[in-house]
Amino acid sequence: MEEWRFIALILDRLFLIIFVLVSIIGTLKLLLQGPLSSHISPPVNPYCYSYYPPLNDSKWRKECENESSVFL
Repeated sequence: MEEWRFIALILDRLFLIIFVLVSIIGTLKLLLQGPLSSHISPPVNPYCYSYYPPLNDSKWRKECENESSVFL
């Protein structure tokens, strides 16, 4: 009986170490896959994505013509 307790204690510690290592490695992998501060794109101009764009607004055409053509 004591031998099985000792084996269970060893396996318990082994699985704890494996779990901790997998958790740390997975967390670091996910954090490093995220965008770095040097790769952040400029914010979206909400004026360009209004539901009904202005019909004869030259300011809107200058600012948003390139951005809106991607989604049209």
